Amino acid sequence: MNPEITRHLNEAYRHLQEALSMSIQTVQNDKSMQKPIGEMWEQFLGNFFQSIRAKGKESKLNLMSFISFPKLWKM
Repeated sequence: MNPEITRHLNEAYRHLQEALSMSIQTVQNDKSMQKPIGEMWEQFLGNFFQSIRAKGKESKLNLMSFISFPKLWKM
């Protein structure tokens, strides 16, 4: 494994965990924030998957094929 990739992914995971906790807390404190928070997550995830597709086309690699989605959903 590449330790630099692992470090970046672990850091990204910590940031996402913090954003998730903040999102939950915000919606619990103010139910009217559910839609805006959901839109923020949709935009983030959409941008992320778009980036994966674009980088895949650039490099001529199907990066999504590296991931087993059925296995992911079982976690």
